[in-house]
Amino acid sequence: MTVEIQEVRDYLNKITTSRVHNDTITINIELANTIVENESSKEASDETIKDAVLTQAGYLSYLSYATEFERSVGRVPPPMLIHIDRLKAIADKFLTYAKRADNEQRKPPIMELSDTVSKRFRTLRHGTGL
Repeated sequence: MTVEIQEVRDYLNKITTSRVHNDTITINIELANTIVENESSKEASDETIKDAVLTQAGYLSYLSYATEFERSVGRVPPPMLIHIDRLKAIADKFLTYAKRADNEQRKPPIMELSDTVSKRFRTLRHGTGL
């Protein structure tokens, strides 16, 4: 499964070619493939690998856009920096998924989150909490 240029554009909210050229995205897909290939578990599924490559390529492509933006304007606006950080966190998370084997046993949660929140709310509402 390979990541296509349009998939990266879609991931970045349909970013246009005037903002990030196809050649730049192609290079970033290649870099992302190398990163994920070298970091991922051999047991990771194709879908997990593709998601990791997509998120890495998206992060790298947006970073390329921000670099070009900085060159033309002189600075990167704070909202763009926040977006870069969020894309990096997502890319890192998906790389973590690719690093671990998909068939590893995962421990179930001690209690379902909805049960915990529901019980907590009832406890606080009836004055018996905290």
